[in-house]
Amino acid sequence: MTRLFYCVAAFAFATLAPFARAQTAINSSAPGIQALNFGVGCGSAVPYPTNTDDSTPEPVFAYVITNPLAQFVSVHFVDFNLPKNDYVVLRAANANDPETTVVTYHGDEESGDFYSIALQTTSIIVEFYTERTDPSVGAQPVNTFLCMGFTVDSYRFLAQPALNGKSGQEEVCGADESQEAACYTSYTDAYQASKAVARLLIHKSTGSFFCTGWLIGSEGHVITNNHCISTQAHASKTEFEFMAEGATCATNCDKAFGCGGKKRASSATLIHADPALDYALVKLSINLSGEYGYLQLRDDGAKLSERIYIPQHPAGWGKHIAMKTDSGWGMVTSLTTSGCATNQVAYMLDTQGGSSGSPVIAWSDNAVVALHHCGGCPNTAINSYKLIDSMQSLNILPENAIYKAPTQMPSTSPPTAAPTTAPTNAPAKKTTINGTIKSTATVTSVDYVDFKILSDANVELDILSMEAVTSGGSTRYVDVNGDCNAGYLDSSIALFSVDTRTGAMTGIAVNDNSSTGVGSADGSISKADSYLNVPLKAGTYRLAVSASGLTTAQAVKKQMPLSAKVLVCDKGISSYGNYRLTISSSATVTAVPPESYIGSQCNAANPNAPYNKCPYHREAALTTATGVEGTIVRSQNAVSVDYIPFTVPSFTRFTMELASYGSDDITGYKDVNGFCESAYLDGVVYLFRGKSSTLTAANLINSGDDDNNFVKRTHYHSISFRDPYLSLALPAGDYTLVVGRYPLSLEDAIARKSSTAVATLTPQSCGKASGRGHYLAILSASNKLAITSPRSFSGSRCPNNVDQPQHPTHIMGKSTDHHIAAKQEFLSLEQSLNQTADDASTCLKLLKKELSEYDSRHGHHFTNTAKSYLRSDMRAAKDTASDMKHVARKINKAHKPSRSEVESARNVMDATAKAMDILKTTARNYDKKNGKSTGVKGTIEHVVGENNNAKENKKGLFGTSDKNKDENRGGLLGMGNKDKYGHGNHGGGILGSSDTVESLVKSTLRDNFSLSPLSHQITVAGKSLSSSSSIVEKAKEAIHDVKDKLKTSPTHEGHHAKHPVYP
Repeated sequence: MTRLFYCVAAFAFATLAPFARAQTAINSSAPGIQALNFGVGCGSAVPYPTNTDDSTPEPVFAYVITNPLAQFVSVHFVDFNLPKNDYVVLRAANANDPETTVVTYHGDEESGDFYSIALQTTSIIVEFYTERTDPSVGAQPVNTFLCMGFTVDSYRFLAQPALNGKSGQEEVCGADESQEAACYTSYTDAYQASKAVARLLIHKSTGSFFCTGWLIGSEGHVITNNHCISTQAHASKTEFEFMAEGATCATNCDKAFGCGGKKRASSATLIHADPALDYALVKLSINLSGEYGYLQLRDDGAKLSERIYIPQHPAGWGKHIAMKTDSGWGMVTSLTTSGCATNQVAYMLDTQGGSSGSPVIAWSDNAVVALHHCGGCPNTAINSYKLIDSMQSLNILPENAIYKAPTQMPSTSPPTAAPTTAPTNAPAKKTTINGTIKSTATVTSVDYVDFKILSDANVELDILSMEAVTSGGSTRYVDVNGDCNAGYLDSSIALFSVDTRTGAMTGIAVNDNSSTGVGSADGSISKADSYLNVPLKAGTYRLAVSASGLTTAQAVKKQMPLSAKVLVCDKGISSYGNYRLTISSSATVTAVPPESYIGSQCNAANPNAPYNKCPYHREAALTTATGVEGTIVRSQNAVSVDYIPFTVPSFTRFTMELASYGSDDITGYKDVNGFCESAYLDGVVYLFRGKSSTLTAANLINSGDDDNNFVKRTHYHSISFRDPYLSLALPAGDYTLVVGRYPLSLEDAIARKSSTAVATLTPQSCGKASGRGHYLAILSASNKLAITSPRSFSGSRCPNNVDQPQHPTHIMGKSTDHHIAAKQEFLSLEQSLNQTADDASTCLKLLKKELSEYDSRHGHHFTNTAKSYLRSDMRAAKDTASDMKHVARKINKAHKPSRSEVESARNVMDATAKAMDILKTTARNYDKKNGKSTGVKGTIEHVVGENNNAKENKKGLFGTSDKNKDENRGGLLGMGNKDKYGHGNHGGGILGSSDTVESLVKSTLRDNFSLSPLSHQITVAGKSLSSSSSIVEKAKEAIHDVKDKLKTSPTHEGHHAKHPVYP
């Protein structure tokens, strides 16, 4: 049976306890941080809705966060991994809140660990929306290596100004003479320069902090202080807000987050952080210099006594400009002040904590002459020439970052010299190197290209990789490097000089995106392809190549955290991506390739083309399939784990089918692999890159538990969705397949034994616990794999089945003879199941409409709606209707009627009855939550069929009649007494009903749905089999297993979330 039957998605609406009560459960030492734990999927209490029948105009999950002390609310997501069209929305919980920003994160926009944009309110709602999916496939996350869903583990609600630890203060010198930025709009140059200044909110482990930063140069870089941002972790969790200022001079922005602007980025790439000069240079993913302008550093620094001004965000307020002091215009008072550093620029202009990182700008030319970083009256800054020297020495100075004074035109034309022949450069010599960046489930590789140049020269380093071109709202794909492979990456490169004696690496330059007008000579179609053109002296160098966001520290370690920028066609994150590096120079260059390239696939034999959007992509057809037998053994303290090492000689499509589970969950038990023994397991597999002796979590490539796409595949042996299946492209190398039984954690897979739930679950034999379970792992590829057997198999093959890969399947637990009447009754049972399922769907649609009208009557349009509150339970009830259809299909396909079909029908009917009953309980809880009751006691309770708990218990789920005629109203299986006109005698009329959700749900179910006909037909079908005693005996074990499966359906409260196994 497919996952669609058992793993029905459940949804929830949850509300955080009031702040005072929530605090009692918190253990947070850092101020302004509140711990939480909620989410969807990835091990949270709410499973991910893997199958949705439509896009949802309303959220399928919502969570309200309220904190009356909050300056803002910024939610911390972890394990964020959604399908690209599913999304999370954050907004103010109150529709009348002044904060009107609505933040949306789609699956293809964010991933992993990040903070949401801060919303300036005390209460927000986190909503989750899904889009339509193919029910036979289910939702697929952007990163198929990791679990699908998201988790919120905390949120930030207070921030404090960042201070330089060497002074601990930034001061207002006398009275605060700084003014709102709008007060200086008439000073056109100064106000225009201030537009490049941003308010920064930085989330650190010790709390959240305000700083100031500004656009430097024309490439989208921002500079601030090192004590604001000193690590990539800080840069990745920084919010950049521009134009956060008042509309007029009279606007008061003097509060944290005052006068909100445009939050243009929530992370950046750290280029360099210098604690000695207290500066940090970062680069945004979007170049905003064209929108807000940019500032430039004066190359000879500040001048003593020159007039200056400082645009800033003191204390996280709206933008101020400090232009005056208590005694007049702001001036440079010293160039040699000590304290936080030596030879600092000093001034008496007013600053506060949060002003750190502000530009000190000269009035004369609007060039930045210093970087503010320290207080104490005088307040002090780092001279601009020091910043230029540092960045130039590291070759990281942004383009157009240095101010150049305008050249005065001469009053008379100078004499014209005789023309001379322009010098000609020697033609550039080109060296081309191909490589492949590879990802595991946790890390992305870094390639090293080592090269030597024999003489001083300019060297051009040009990456070609991106194959996606977006225009007019659509994306097409181009095989830019002509290798017939759609694997590519959004690249980053870092250049180092190498000491040949010690191997030490010294950073020279980094680049993520190429600038306009360069980097296209190699055929590049995207600025995402990295590019450097640097003057180098003769010597040895190393270029590190990897995915976008690569830092120098990661380059040195030769790996970076898993990147979402290694891609294949339109399918999202891939395990590999190809690139081509072209080295051009007039000097002689010798280069050593990284030996990582998977090779061109243009000559692949009998190629498949698996990607519709990339028809040029080729993969050699699967031509070999090797079966590896093994046995998982249960001992007193642990369950064994098998290792299957294998070697891939060249790039190939690789599939793995684990055939073991001995039941298709409806028809009974089968000898899946011809072992003549019903000993099987609920398998789990992990695939690692590397030899079996050196496995670590960082080597993990993929994992498999239940096969979501089981019904769509052609199988060698497997008959159950519980058998895992893997399909992925593998570069050449050594790999290890780890086989175990559910549950198997990553840690246990590496330890080679599982100590969880040892005495329960599989291995099993005919549904009962067993000491061992056999499996057959079928490994397929386009070329022969060198496979090492685990040598664990302890079973035996059936006679005449030895070495036959497609041996006959032995059927267990099915009758060979039935009476013709039984066939007729089972045909009626199939029809009854379908009719009841249709009735349930119609009833639930009507209930949804009734709830919408109820919400409209009571003014519930956004939050706390009855429709949202019951959504998950209505969806669960709808899923039980789908389960009925599934059982009906199984009955239709069965060759002969059997007791197992009767029990399946009865169990799914029970599940439906319970799901409908839960709707009434949930409705009652909603009424209690909102201070509603069911009306006048006695009258209304009589109408809805609930005079007292005792009578309700006697009535039960199926409306068993009580002797009291007043109680003979049915429930789910009975429609109640009818009057002479055939109308239900339910008390009706205005006086006989209450406008509560509970009464609405009960009356809708009572009047529009009944399980009585199905219950009757199940009984009749069961009796039709009673003449055949043999079938009863043969079906006992199969029925036992079917019951267990249905009891663990998500519609059953005891269902345990089996997914995801992947950490």
